[in-house]
Amino acid sequence: MVLSMTSCDDMSFLQIKPDDLVLTEDSVKTPEHLQKFMVDAYQSIRGAGFMGGEMLVAQDVMGGDAITLENQYEWTQISSYTTDLFNAVGNTAWSDTYASINKANFAAFSSKADEILAGANEATKNRLEADACFIRGLGHFHLVRIWGLPYDDTTKDLEGMGIPVRLRGTVSMDDAFIPVQRSTLEATYTQIITDLKFAADNLPEDRTWDCGFATRDAANAVLAKVYFYKGDMDNAATYAGKVISKYDLDDDLKAKFARASQEGATTKEVIFMIPSTGKSNDSWGAIRARYRTDDPAASTRCMPSSDLFNTIKANNGDKRFDAFFKEENGTYYTTKFDYDNMDCIVIAENELLLIYAEAAAKTDKAGAVAALNKIERRAYGAPRTSDAASAETIMANAQMERRFELAFQGERIHDLKRQHKNVNRFEWNARQLLFEIPSAESNGNPDIIKNKN
Repeated sequence: MVLSMTSCDDMSFLQIKPDDLVLTEDSVKTPEHLQKFMVDAYQSIRGAGFMGGEMLVAQDVMGGDAITLENQYEWTQISSYTTDLFNAVGNTAWSDTYASINKANFAAFSSKADEILAGANEATKNRLEADACFIRGLGHFHLVRIWGLPYDDTTKDLEGMGIPVRLRGTVSMDDAFIPVQRSTLEATYTQIITDLKFAADNLPEDRTWDCGFATRDAANAVLAKVYFYKGDMDNAATYAGKVISKYDLDDDLKAKFARASQEGATTKEVIFMIPSTGKSNDSWGAIRARYRTDDPAASTRCMPSSDLFNTIKANNGDKRFDAFFKEENGTYYTTKFDYDNMDCIVIAENELLLIYAEAAAKTDKAGAVAALNKIERRAYGAPRTSDAASAETIMANAQMERRFELAFQGERIHDLKRQHKNVNRFEWNARQLLFEIPSAESNGNPDIIKNKN
């Protein structure tokens, strides 16, 4: 592994300016060197296959809220639910996400880090370990939703239905060739939660907001989302509740998407993102480039499905339809990504409010309605869920709002699966909805359990 970094424009990306430093493992000798590897681990979160957008698009195509005009082999497989071990989108997601995890592990949990941090002060060691735990918790969660079955009592203990959980960074070629087999879903989620709890306890409460480092709020927000998809609604509500009062919704629906490319644009809604600092440093380029409608140099390759378009159009008074959707010559488009460059938004207040609304509907109905009303007030100009609504109504309304609020951000398929609803013609736990273990992994790890063999 070679790490090459340059300082970032005027945003002091991740608060560290490496000054064109080039590092290899052999030249890593100080905690400061490890910190620079951690910077690279954060930067790589915006990789196309991680949170940068390509896999998010693929998940929405499979979830039925998007269609693609891409005619490459990998995209025809995605559209037909026939992905195999050679699928390039799957291979990129696997390699990008594990690369980010490995960089974080190298900087905090590797033989090289052990050697260096043995003489470091406790604060430096804890900071690096907390950053690493956040990145690998986020990364393992991203991977398990794509390659693992949805978590529930019937799936959690099935052999090899989680993912390989990688907890040590590779320092030598020997390290790289040690095979790691797939864990159960129970073991996978347990490790994700353990990592994110450590991050939440040890990350700083505050860091320069728009420089891309995680905070305690970011860790708690992602932890709420993990519990939510695990079906543990009590903990989902608890951890969402730690954060939602500290942030607010933007008045402008477009603000958080426009921040990176429109001068003077700000957002108070984003909890954690990897910022974009210019056209050459586009953190959401892999998703933006596919949906964008106003680029004279490229054609739109992905669009809303007719089902999503017509459903939100029929939702009378929904400002999100006018803000993010349009129809031209009988073709449906989204304008959500019509910018030159965009921040990679990992989690924001709107998603956390909807997690709380659904998760707390049976235990804190007043709080759940209040959270949901914030979303409704912005979307419609007034609340639509009354204080007298039943828990079932609150949950159903929150689920509908999730589809519209988080459209084209890769969530729809996972919401259908966690609710045990069919995805297209497939049942929620069908193997066709999973990507196959990539050839890059199975070639060096022939015993790994496949999804579709």
